[in-house]
Amino acid sequence: MELAGMDPTPEEFRKIFRAIDAGDHQMQMEFGGVEAMSPKQRERYERQRDAAIKEVLSSDRFQAYLTTKDPLYRQAQMTAMQYGAPSRAVMPIYNMTKANENRRQQILTNATLSVQQRNEELNRVNMDQLRTLQQIVNEANAAH
Repeated sequence: MELAGMDPTPEEFRKIFRAIDAGDHQMQMEFGGVEAMSPKQRERYERQRDAAIKEVLSSDRFQAYLTTKDPLYRQAQMTAMQYGAPSRAVMPIYNMTKANENRRQQILTNATLSVQQRNEELNRVNMDQLRTLQQIVNEANAAH
């Protein structure tokens, strides 16, 4: 599931599995699961795991792996599924979501806007996002 967004080749999957299997097994023996770890232990475990994966993937494939861990990417995957869009729509949805999230943060931190102006700007971003999302889904489905 963790690798679903990057669509690893069978060879990449095997390499990743071999690279992380020993660490995952040790974690399970010591803690039973990630949820039993302290935040510091979990962070160290994730860093070691990512380092092992980085060792076996090319730099561009490792970047693709890191992207799949981004919560906004996971949100884009869910959005694509909800709209019945093909997997090729995920990256455009992700990029649009990231851009809109940046716009939202700029609006929220702009001290020159009144509360009403801020709300109007945020509503505009939301409406733009819905329009763009529909366009992405329509284009992805048309190319299907």
